Amino acid sequence: CQASTDTALELMDEALELATDCDTLIADITAKGVGDNLIAKCEHLKEQLDLQAAAAKDVHDKIQGGEEACRTASANAELRHGGIFRAVADSPLTKPAERDFYNAR
Repeated sequence: CQASTDTALELMDEALELATDCDTLIADITAKGVGDNLIAKCEHLKEQLDLQAAAAKDVHDKIQGGEEACRTASANAELRHGGIFRAVADSPLTKPAERDFYNAR
């Protein structure tokens, strides 16, 4: 999970950096009086980069939430079933009891 959160943060940082570069490019294009179409395309690209950064941040947050949910589920499973698991794991028996053992009440 840590690698995924790191990757999401890297994608977010990269998208924000590219969006900043787009701002600089838009300012340069505007100052030079190049066509409005190019400025519109650059502004659209910047908007898409901002959306990508927001999506990467959202993925990062969801991964962290999922990671916490996994930790909680693991802790709860250990608390509820850890004793049984250890008893079975430590048992010298290697196969389950015969069916009649379970059906005899």
